[in-house]
Amino acid sequence: MPVEGHNDPGLRGANTYDSWERLSADGDEPPVALPWYTRESYDSLVRMMDDRDLMPASFDRWLEQARQVIAKSEAEGTRVWPALIDPDEFAVWCGENGFNRDSCGRLAFAEAVLAAAAVIELADNT
Repeated sequence: MPVEGHNDPGLRGANTYDSWERLSADGDEPPVALPWYTRESYDSLVRMMDDRDLMPASFDRWLEQARQVIAKSEAEGTRVWPALIDPDEFAVWCGENGFNRDSCGRLAFAEAVLAAAAVIELADNT
């Protein structure tokens, strides 16, 4: 299922469903994880966050800011890997791993999703 914003030119092809192999091509630094949301789940995700007052009020505003972060990162030579955050999975993961439901928790979850993708890709290639 495509995720809004992932395949538009502003993201230069970034896509949660790309393979790790493609994202960590020979000679390239591994990408950094960026928490990613869907339009459908954004409002419920914001409501559950401890730092909801710091999050953009709308999905469209968040998507605009995310595109800016990706463009800036890529201009600096850093590749970004959007890591989809499902609200239910995130809540369980935070509880199991001792994270608050805030920006630190979202980033740690995104990094865990990226690390899991790397493990799966490595296992598939052995």
